[in-house]
Amino acid sequence: MEVYRHSSYEFQVVDKIGAGGFGEVYEVSLPTCDFKYALKRFAPQKNIAEASLFSEGELLERFRQEMRYQTNCRHKNIVSICVVHQGDAPFFVMDLADSDLSKLIKKDLLSNEEKIQVILDV
Repeated sequence: MEVYRHSSYEFQVVDKIGAGGFGEVYEVSLPTCDFKYALKRFAPQKNIAEASLFSEGELLERFRQEMRYQTNCRHKNIVSICVVHQGDAPFFVMDLADSDLSKLIKKDLLSNEEKIQVILDV
């Protein structure tokens, strides 16, 4: 089982949730509690990194910028970051969201009113 460490925390990977341009997202847990978190680690997808005009260092800086922005942004629709790890393999940990908007849309689980509200919120 893969483990990510920060200070005295040991986050154990439960499942891979997804991946994006800059990283991979995992559902993780702490051995001492039943609460689940999401951990996003810097892991640029090879095809994106190769097709990008950015070097790996520039991609890393964009990942760190995402961490700063999300840490400083407080909004009901933005998941708060609770741990930031800046080491050789940067990652951040946040509350695990109740749902995933893209999955709700793909499964057509939103009413027209809810879809309109999402657009207005964005």
